[in-house]
Amino acid sequence: SILKIVDTQTKQVLFQHENYIMPVLTKEISSHSDYLYDVIYDGVLVARFKTEKQANNYIDFMQCKRMSK
Repeated sequence: SILKIVDTQTKQVLFQHENYIMPVLTKEISSHSDYLYDVIYDGVLVARFKTEKQANNYIDFMQCKRMSK
């Protein structure tokens, strides 16, 4: 199922399904000794990062605010 198509050059939304909901991702301090930040979606850990910048970049990428990780 295709939910959203975004032009990577212009960041223009070419298609978005009427039921598309932007994922709400949150950044939290990690309890893991090798990583500083966890990214949480719907109460579930989806990613871990060593820096805050990496976590922010991932969230922006998943929300189509940036076009590369």
